[in-house]
Parts: sequence; structure tokens; C-alpha cells
Amino acid sequence: MTVICFKRFAFQQPKQSLNKSIFRLFNNHCPRHGTKTPLLVATAIFPYLFHLIMHLIFVFNRRTYVPGAITAIIELPITIIYLYSLITLTKTSLWEWIIVMIIMFVLFISNLKFIHWIMAEAMNKLR
Repeated sequence: MTVICFKRFAFQQPKQSLNKSIFRLFNNHCPRHGTKTPLLVATAIFPYLFHLIMHLIFVFNRRTYVPGAITAIIELPITIIYLYSLITLTKTSLWEWIIVMIIMFVLFISNLKFIHWIMAEAMNKLR
């Protein structure tokens, strides 16, 4: 599988099949630099970062303690530093970032909806 690195705009050679392209999104390898790129991990951190920021926004909106606020304050700088290091290691094209980012946010929102649904069901059973 031939890949042109991000430094050269990271476009795949057109001869690859769709299955190989999809596999490459989740197991990206840069032959020029010899590194595995953590695209899936890097894009999974964006919804988590959004989640931490939302905890802090709730604190400022409600002007009271919100569960997870202290954890968000502690984890926010660590997460940003970790995300920056992953982004610098990732040698993929912009379209790959966009596709995987959309997948991650859809999974994040679906998971959030599911958790809220389960909590509503549990509260109804307790009443």
C-alpha cells in the first residue's frame, strides 16, 4: 500500500480498493517516517475534550458545583497536551480527519443519548 505523507498533502494512490482505504483510516502507517499514526485515538479525544469543556460551561451557567467539574479542571490541560502530541504524530490527510471525526462525534452523541435513556428508565423504575 503506497501512501504519500501529510508533508506532501497525504493523498492515497488511486489504485487502492475501498476496503483498504477504510482499513487505512483505522490503522494508518506512514512508510516514509516508519510510524503508526494514532488517527483513531486522536479523533476520539476531541469528543472527550468537548465533554470536559461542557462540564466547565455548566459550572459557569449554574454557578454551583457540577459533578465532574474538578476532574475537568485537572484533566483539561493534560488532554490538550496529549491531543497536541497525537496530532503531531498523525500523518493523514484532511479528508481522513473529517471522516473519522464525524464517526467519533456520531458515536459520542449516540452514547450520550443511550446513557440518558438508560438513566431515565432507571429513574422511572425507582418511582
